[in-house]
Amino acid sequence: MKEIESIIIGALEEKPLTQRELRDLLGISKSYLSEKLKEMEINGLIKRKEISKRTVLVSLNHDKILKIGVLKASEYAAVFLTAQELRDYYVMIKIYDNGLQELRDLLLKKIDVAFAPVVTGFIMHFIDKRIKLVSFCAKGGSGIVHRGKINKIGSTLFSTMDLNTRVYLNYDVKNIKYFDSPEKLIEAYRGKTVDAITIWEPYLSSIEGEKEIVGKDSVCCGSLIMDFNKKVEDFLDTYIKNTEALMKGEKIKDAVRATSLYLKFDEKIIEKSLKSYEFLWRIDKNEIKKNLENMKIIVPDEVIDSYTFIIKKQIDF
Repeated sequence: MKEIESIIIGALEEKPLTQRELRDLLGISKSYLSEKLKEMEINGLIKRKEISKRTVLVSLNHDKILKIGVLKASEYAAVFLTAQELRDYYVMIKIYDNGLQELRDLLLKKIDVAFAPVVTGFIMHFIDKRIKLVSFCAKGGSGIVHRGKINKIGSTLFSTMDLNTRVYLNYDVKNIKYFDSPEKLIEAYRGKTVDAITIWEPYLSSIEGEKEIVGKDSVCCGSLIMDFNKKVEDFLDTYIKNTEALMKGEKIKDAVRATSLYLKFDEKIIEKSLKSYEFLWRIDKNEIKKNLENMKIIVPDEVIDSYTFIIKKQIDF
């Protein structure tokens, strides 16, 4: 996708605009914009409607635009690979500071799929039962960075890091200080506001300090949806193939390049960080139950059943 086309799609994301509004907003010539819009219309990315003799309204063709939410984490390597490989859709990757912000946008239908912590998705499922877990993503990839004695530890609320922190502290939650982004966690640690932080890859590999691996055997994330439609199905089909490739140790170099490109981390750090994950996609309800129990959330099996959306590939397996 050419840069100008990405900019046009971004401009039309909130609402349709006239060609003149687009031209004024982007600061490009009438002929150049007309040429690009014609190309995008042929490719099915936009629709144009003449509303008067001099006014043409431009809108996105949402059937061809796929919006994927992720956190800034290496565990989404298969997501980044899929975004580069999918040819029938324009895939927009939106990177969030935390899972609560991301799932709020899923509720508001600003994104089609949210790759987020399993436990965060479960909590949001009680706000709107349409939020469903449709696949897993990975295990591992998190640790605690500290200077020795730990009095106060930084984490992110209702996340896999929160889960790991609670278990590590034996549920002494008064010693947890919450932050809403990985950058703020690191800033607090370096500024000695906290003695330790629980953080995920690739940040874990990039920070100096004593480290302890936590949550190695816990599923950290999954894909969450509100609507299962063709474009979501097509994305997940390719995502599953890429996850299975990573499980076999295949496409690692491609995954490193794609993840580095989206997260803007050095490829050497990404390569190191990917080694701390066990990639997987099939939902295991016992794993969900274990995650919830570690957060001291005890629910009957039928509640976990209501949270999951089992796709045909999993049934066939």
